[in-house]
Amino acid sequence: GAISIIRRLDTPFLADIRERAKYLWEKLSELDCFTGISGLGFMIGLTLREGYDTKEFINACAKEGLLVLSAKAKIRLLPPLNTSRETIDSAVKIIKTAAKSLKKD
Repeated sequence: GAISIIRRLDTPFLADIRERAKYLWEKLSELDCFTGISGLGFMIGLTLREGYDTKEFINACAKEGLLVLSAKAKIRLLPPLNTSRETIDSAVKIIKTAAKSLKKD
């Protein structure tokens, strides 16, 4: 339980989490469907560009197998701390697909 988690919170474990969170932020910042990224580590808030609807975006991600949340007009990502780079890449691919399916020319 919680004691096991606290015991694992050592410097290398936390450094690895920071490194993967940075990787996710970098991948998300490459996408043109967002005007802003906020948060801390794996707690991420994404501001959609004008022309995208938050609810439609969330539904499009869910349709592709990625569960995301909303906080007012923002998209919220809260992946587990053990999320791998491969999972991050898959999630970003789904987000790209969702954005592309909703893009209004």
